[in-house]
Amino acid sequence: DDLAHRAEESLGRKLFTWQLEAAATVLEGYDVVLDVGTGSGKTICFYLPLLIDETESIGMVVSPLTALMIDQVRQLGYHYNVL
Repeated sequence: DDLAHRAEESLGRKLFTWQLEAAATVLEGYDVVLDVGTGSGKTICFYLPLLIDETESIGMVVSPLTALMIDQVRQLGYHYNVL
């Protein structure tokens, strides 16, 4: 699967099937709601389309955990603004 390959290339690790399905759904332009446990990897489902999209993309992740958000963005190696 091309998405799985591109995800592993971008992130350096394989993703779970549900993560790939969620990211694919986002790339198709649909809204996605995930209900899985804390620390299971929900956020990457929304970052992945931004990493592999060929156009300039903007993503917004709303989180009450500012420290977690900053850490996740740093791990991706991107510049960020916290509002």
